[in-house]
Amino acid sequence: MKKFILSLAGILLPLLALAQETEMIWENITALHFAATGGTDQGHALQLYLLFDEAVLDRNRDLYDRYYTFAKEFSQMTMNQRIPEGMDDMEEAVKQLRQMMKEHPELADQLKEALGEAEKAKAELAGYVDPSVSSYSGDPAALLRDLKKLAVNQKAYSGWRDIGGGLYAVADGPCYGPIQNEAFSRPAFEEGKEYCWGVIDMNGREVVSMKYRLVQAYEEQDIIFLSGKDASGRARAGAVGYDGRARIPFDYEDWTYVNTDEQTVSMVKDGRIGMLSFDAKVLQPFVYAWTFPMGEWLVRKEEGGPIGVVSADGRLVIPLKYSEYWGHEDGEAKFVRTDGRLDVYNAETYEFLRTEDKPHD
Repeated sequence: MKKFILSLAGILLPLLALAQETEMIWENITALHFAATGGTDQGHALQLYLLFDEAVLDRNRDLYDRYYTFAKEFSQMTMNQRIPEGMDDMEEAVKQLRQMMKEHPELADQLKEALGEAEKAKAELAGYVDPSVSSYSGDPAALLRDLKKLAVNQKAYSGWRDIGGGLYAVADGPCYGPIQNEAFSRPAFEEGKEYCWGVIDMNGREVVSMKYRLVQAYEEQDIIFLSGKDASGRARAGAVGYDGRARIPFDYEDWTYVNTDEQTVSMVKDGRIGMLSFDAKVLQPFVYAWTFPMGEWLVRKEEGGPIGVVSADGRLVIPLKYSEYWGHEDGEAKFVRTDGRLDVYNAETYEFLRTEDKPHD
């Protein structure tokens, strides 16, 4: 019974979500591109994004209104197609409910309630269908052309993100994988189509050329981390300021974590990790296999090896001799010794305080 109700919800909820989503995001014109090009598969239509200055939009309200008219028509025509298809699935589910009522009279009350909910949902969905909307009142291709004339560089981008400071990270051409504002994940890319991100300003000026795999920006620190390739195809990572000028040279293979509070970053060189300041000063040599930021840095020289701590200014303040980091509590940092006991340090000064027994897990 529970499995059946979940199955019914799997049919119903996506249809209700579709019916209630009546407004499209302005910059995402995938649907317009799909309609303008006569595409046959909406799910695989090229993702297109346009960038506009707000003042430009204000001076072209008629075009803005044309877009939203199209958006509403597209949404309604999509509902007209999908809701009847889903209703067929729901009707089959209702038939199964009625059959179950015959076979399991002991569940009659529960099944009757489920049947009532299904019939109610069908009636609600039917109200979203409007057969009178069967075509566009305007020409989607003409609308797309007119929008591109007003867009930055009179073009569309396959991806974009506002990174602050009047700048936008953009992808030019087929590109897969999101822009990251956080350092703790790496997106999946389709091989050969990942190096197409760059940065432009609202005048269309290219601040960073479109040849990078990742664009990770921090406006308050005036720094943009970039991951790309050099002329020989080797991975190279570095950073520029919001004016496009180099802040960390592209002498590194990647970065692992960014510590914005202390304005430090762990970078990879020759397969080993070291720490740099945002002005490219090397704070710790490239001798580590693992680092993790906590204000200071937890470090290991070998995978699975002993843990120690490097301070935010680059000093090794707790030696690499611990099997595990136990955590912070009441201004104290605790580390697991090889004998299973805990060494306790002052979390601010890194002064050794005491050794104590580890609580039972």
